[in-house]
Amino acid sequence: MLIAKITEPFGYLIKPFNDKELNTVIEMALYKHKMETKQEKLITDLQNALSEVKTLHGLLIFQCPLFPL
Repeated sequence: MLIAKITEPFGYLIKPFNDKELNTVIEMALYKHKMETKQEKLITDLQNALSEVKTLHGLLIFQCPLFPL
């Protein structure tokens, strides 16, 4: 069980298992993967937006040195 926690699996089954348990684990794994992918995209989008804001801030300071922000 400790090894399973460390590897952060999408799910796991303990034998013997039935079709309902298998289906549930597969659905949860697909959902977890989808959410992790969405989270990674949001993080990337936020990092890009922050980079653009920093660039624009730098341009404003460079172009308007008399009016500091």
